[in-house]
Amino acid sequence: MINTAERLFALHGLEGVSLDRIRREAGEKNASALQYHFGGKAALLSAVFETRLSVIDQRRLEILSDTDPSDREPALRGCAEALVLPFAEHLSAPGAERYYVRFVAQVYGDPRTDWSELLAGGRNEGVFQVGRRLAELLPEIPRRVVRARLELVVGLIIHGLADREKAIAANARRPALATPAFVGLLVDICVGALTAPHSGATQREVGDAERRRA
Repeated sequence: MINTAERLFALHGLEGVSLDRIRREAGEKNASALQYHFGGKAALLSAVFETRLSVIDQRRLEILSDTDPSDREPALRGCAEALVLPFAEHLSAPGAERYYVRFVAQVYGDPRTDWSELLAGGRNEGVFQVGRRLAELLPEIPRRVVRARLELVVGLIIHGLADREKAIAANARRPALATPAFVGLLVDICVGALTAPHSGATQREVGDAERRRA
């Protein structure tokens, strides 16, 4: 049922799929089976994340551990690769796993879903570690701005890879770049976004916001 839910949510969105449809397409005849096992849609979403995230998170931590944090440029690229590569690997995954990218995009883009709650319990430690390392590598940029950049980059990665997976699944027209080159470009863009110069206008806005909070 978890794989069926992941596929249907990926294709039709969170509001476009009923629990009963998931049960039926999973081949489960017991009408109360899904409610018995998961209790509701939120718990089912959490179960999909539980199935995939431990492997993704471990890969992120491995990539981070393979980079020397004292060597700034490679370390910054390592942060971007830790965000992109474990997720991008699902583009070529066999069977049900390939729907995970679009599933995450549907959840991430749904304003009614508490993203932080779904990722609670240490499921997203790799991203938190990336955030901490970025703050150390970019001391010239206020931490609030580093955090905001990381949030923007995560959204870019999710939706960029989801669009790519959708095009692959639809056998769309030949893209400008093959998938490995596309993933490398995405890493390049993330490095650029995370390390872009901190403009005076942004500095003033951040300073004004800090003063209003004080």
